[in-house]
Amino acid sequence: TALLCLEDSVTFVGHTDDPRSHFRNARIYVHASLNEGMPNTLVEAILCGCIPVAYDCDTGPREILYCDQSLLVSDFNEHHFAKAMLVALEYHSDSHHALFKRTFKLFSSTEVIAKLNEYTLAPF
Repeated sequence: TALLCLEDSVTFVGHTDDPRSHFRNARIYVHASLNEGMPNTLVEAILCGCIPVAYDCDTGPREILYCDQSLLVSDFNEHHFAKAMLVALEYHSDSHHALFKRTFKLFSSTEVIAKLNEYTLAPF
């Protein structure tokens, strides 16, 4: 962080057993993975109140942030990613509440069980 002059505004925590405590103290969550499966930390960050910014990997962030393209960077361009982080810092609380509600519904037990039933009961 010193090389980038970010030591006063960015903290790299490393491994933690309690990510929620860090998410609750953050305004945005930066998900800079170039490859992803199921981004659990992205979901956890949203549900803890963070505004996420993510690269549009083949799978994962797109399925979660599909309704808000301003937070999803499709071309892996670091300048576009930086602009998206600035957008996230100015994100309105009503917009975050809508994102939270969509994410909560998407990963609710009712929705997950319905999707599992849909896939497991589908004819081959």
